[in-house]
Amino acid sequence: MKSYKPAHLQKKMALKKKAIKRQRFVRSRIFFDIVLAILFIGTLTYFLFFSNVFKIKDIQIVSFVEVPQESILGVVKVEMQKKLLYFIQRDSFFLLNSQEIENKISSNFPLVSMVDVKKGLFGSVFVEVKPRIAQTIWCFNKGNDCFLADQQGVIFKQLEPIYAPENDLTFINSENPTKAIFREACSSSSLERILETKNVLNSLGIFNPTFIEKASGFLYVKTIEGWTIYFSPKQDLASDMLKLKILLGKEISLEKRKTLEYIDLRFSKAYYK
Repeated sequence: MKSYKPAHLQKKMALKKKAIKRQRFVRSRIFFDIVLAILFIGTLTYFLFFSNVFKIKDIQIVSFVEVPQESILGVVKVEMQKKLLYFIQRDSFFLLNSQEIENKISSNFPLVSMVDVKKGLFGSVFVEVKPRIAQTIWCFNKGNDCFLADQQGVIFKQLEPIYAPENDLTFINSENPTKAIFREACSSSSLERILETKNVLNSLGIFNPTFIEKASGFLYVKTIEGWTIYFSPKQDLASDMLKLKILLGKEISLEKRKTLEYIDLRFSKAYYK
């Protein structure tokens, strides 16, 4: 026959059992390991993010005249002062975001072509910025709007109207509408083709250093001998230059070149007149 205990005794016994289990857990190895883990994580977090060991103390900057070091330093310090979770400052080796700094410098200073941010383990940051290097001069609006363009084909500095190349830069006179500064004058691959074409024509002794860009996209150049070469910057350079060399070397003699009007390389077969 079952015996029944009063409700208040049953409740008291249940509480006693819970207390015994709690005491056993506190004295157990699992509880000890959990406490140790919490202490370890807390100590490691403080050491990595709050102690002075990994705090950024030295910022070294290599820049150029148009973008002074003080301006770059300002961007880095703004990123260091940002907060993670509202209270952890991003001024340590592990929290400072190098990619974000590179992106901010690139967007804030369009004259910069490349940014490299490197962090040292013991509180140092090295920032190197490189300027855009002029490769070509692009003129629009019948030569009235002229710009320097870099190795990616991006125009980055306006010039006074000019009608001849300067400092051995390749000169492109475009029939397209004037493009905004820091926009592409052409793709980097097209620019590479233009520059390589210039080198080949120079090696043949026939280059007149001005390319004309038509509104349709193709280009032509009038040689120093007076005849014109038409080509498309989107086609394969090697095959076009090979066709040109074969024509000039075997089919079109120096005598014929005196009356030559053009060579057209825009098609699978080269045409001339």
